[in-house]
Amino acid sequence: MGQISPAHAVPLRDTHGNILALLGLTRDISERRAAEAERAHLQQQLQHAQKLEAIGQLTGGIAHDFNNILGAILGFTGLTLDRYGAQLPEKAVSYLNEVQKAGERARDLIQKMLAFARGSGGEAQLLDPRPLVREVIKMLASTLPSSLEMKEQIEQSVPAVRIDPVQLHQILTNLVINARDATGGQGRIEVGLRLTVLTGQVCDVCHQPVQGEFVELTVRDDGSGIAPEVLPKIFDPFFTTKDVGKGSGMGLAMVMGILREHDGHALVESRLGEGHGTTFRLFFHPANGHAPEALAPLATVAVAETGGRHILVVDDEVPLGQLLGEVLDANGYRATVHANPRTALAAFQADPGSFDAVITDQTMPGMTGVELAHELLALRPDLPVLMVSGYSDKVDAETAEKHGIRRFFYKPVESGALLAALREALL
Repeated sequence: MGQISPAHAVPLRDTHGNILALLGLTRDISERRAAEAERAHLQQQLQHAQKLEAIGQLTGGIAHDFNNILGAILGFTGLTLDRYGAQLPEKAVSYLNEVQKAGERARDLIQKMLAFARGSGGEAQLLDPRPLVREVIKMLASTLPSSLEMKEQIEQSVPAVRIDPVQLHQILTNLVINARDATGGQGRIEVGLRLTVLTGQVCDVCHQPVQGEFVELTVRDDGSGIAPEVLPKIFDPFFTTKDVGKGSGMGLAMVMGILREHDGHALVESRLGEGHGTTFRLFFHPANGHAPEALAPLATVAVAETGGRHILVVDDEVPLGQLLGEVLDANGYRATVHANPRTALAAFQADPGSFDAVITDQTMPGMTGVELAHELLALRPDLPVLMVSGYSDKVDAETAEKHGIRRFFYKPVESGALLAALREALL
């Protein structure tokens, strides 16, 4: 039955003034009410999108400086342990190990924030999700208390998906850890993987109806469930129901960021009450026409000798440039470090043939890393250029490659990964 507007009635009287009937007019306002509800829904979506955009901009704004600070903390701590750990008192080594652990936790947090802010992680690839999901289940099961049972329900035939394996690992790890906390360490967690079909259900991430065939990743627990008033907020950045110090509130926001990047969707089902629990259902588009069994194995990279090769390092953060120079020198390279990209360019122009490779930052005063790379490659098209950036909303691995840059890393980057990429570039 439709909604009716209030009636306006006029009495009809006989010649003696007695009311014989009421003459009234009513109007069906169902369509107007539906339009108003739709406008309210769209306004809510717009406000939510604006809030997420603002948080993304804030995160990006602080990430560059924060990652530079973390890079110096982690880099110099690791360098001290590597070079002088054997000479230091045992207590001093334990203190430095704690500094490094704290830095790594901060690094992981900022990476989660950036994954949400820029909606990107590593390089997406064609992936059979089954072995990776089994691997994560096996790894996590060994860390769970014995009072918590973990089960898997993985179908035999699941299509490939296109995703960065690290991102898939992060998603599953976050959901299982949340499930562990929801159960209080007692009960059961089920992880499922299957091919399924959606028929118009409304996604809890994009709030739009979704239909079609998807690869479904499910994490189900039998904990106490999520309160109805809390459920709409669970993907909000920094929202958490955990005690202070027990959670950053970025885990599910990061999951949402990865889903948005891959045009994925989520359905969350939960009921309050012990044993009812919560089910997270994530949906990814299958890579049509690609059977998982046909995926090519990852190629192995040969390792070259350093041979005292000359590396030009450019970073306006003096401590980070100094750190990278120390790491390169310690690994058999000869490093020349510049904090100013223009003086680095002048040094290269003076003798282009004396440098074997360049490692540059992106965001620098006077000249960006991309602009510097263009100038260098104009002189030496074969020059290996690697880029390490605290944060940039204009350059990522894909765009860097288009500018002729061999490899791109976000700070803080592990020395081993950077050295391996340098050896590969020098082959």
